[in-house]
Amino acid sequence: MDASKYTKPSDEEIKKMPMPEQCNVTHKAATETAFSGEYFDNHRVGLYVDIVTGAPLYSLMDEYAYGCDWPSFTGPIDPDV
Repeated sequence: MDASKYTKPSDEEIKKMPMPEQCNVTHKAATETAFSGEYFDNHRVGLYVDIVTGAPLYSLMDEYAYGCDWPSFTGPIDPDV
């Protein structure tokens, strides 16, 4: 996978995006309330992607039940991205 395709926008560009909570979680170490997120109890097959850069992060094929609200994965799709 070509990591250069998924560059992080500037902080100014991120502030203009229409999803402030998601940007805070993905880029500013924020968190959402447990058992309340959009993907809580998600069982659809697919990929989790970075909402800001579009980089593919995790495959739901690699998800496992850790016992917490947040999804847990055996590893990233590509450790270099």
